[in-house]
Amino acid sequence: MAGLVRRMDEEAGAGLEIEEKIEKGDVLDGADFVVISIAIDRMNRCRKDWEISFKKGIKQVIGE
Repeated sequence: MAGLVRRMDEEAGAGLEIEEKIEKGDVLDGADFVVISIAIDRMNRCRKDWEISFKKGIKQVIGE
């Protein structure tokens, strides 16, 4: 995830300060943005993303 964020920062020319951590520790203090990436029971959760979204009329569920 950090690599993607760095690439987006570079392409946008935003000049962000990007930190990559496994333990949250003090990283949240003073942060403007936090990106969390977790893959647990991924396929079941992906199915739920689609089911819930379609029930609410959202047809574009995944945009990456």
